[in-house]
Amino acid sequence: MSTQINLRFDPPTVAALDDLAADEGRSRADVVRDAVRRRLEEVERERADEAYRAAYLAHPETEDEMREAHDNAVRLTNEEPWEPWW
Repeated sequence: MSTQINLRFDPPTVAALDDLAADEGRSRADVVRDAVRRRLEEVERERADEAYRAAYLAHPETEDEMREAHDNAVRLTNEEPWEPWW
């Protein structure tokens, strides 16, 4: 089910919207729906990023965790059967 929403745009915006819709072979409504959907996805990503940043700042890695990560990276690199690329 969908809900109809009435929007008002100034003439230059409508002209640009119509040009874009024509260039893409889509309806004006499709272009607006796509723009709103993309913005909502962008906001969702921004909020997730901010939540991640806040959690990291509240609980950053300890020195021991950083040392363990480094040691694991060195160990895994040394265990890799490197082959010449040339």
